[in-house]
Amino acid sequence: MEENFLKISKEIEAMSDSLENFEKYLPNIKLFLHYYGSETWFKHLKMEEQGLFEDASTTAVLGEDYSYDLVIDIMDLANKLKSVGESLLEDSSNS
Repeated sequence: MEENFLKISKEIEAMSDSLENFEKYLPNIKLFLHYYGSETWFKHLKMEEQGLFEDASTTAVLGEDYSYDLVIDIMDLANKLKSVGESLLEDSSNS
């Protein structure tokens, strides 16, 4: 059990650090989620189609597949985090 304890401690520390870093991006993630599919996004998409963003290094955010895939990845991660958290809380309340 000692070996298990040490592995868990190490993983919890690593996950906590990763989650702390990820939390710093939440405002940017929320901004992106509100932007994608908004009136502004469609306006920018139309402008991009008219060639008005030629000076931009990239317009990937206006690519429907790229942006949609990122939204799905964000939602999948959110659901996974929720599921893991609920599982841990459920297991700890049954102890």
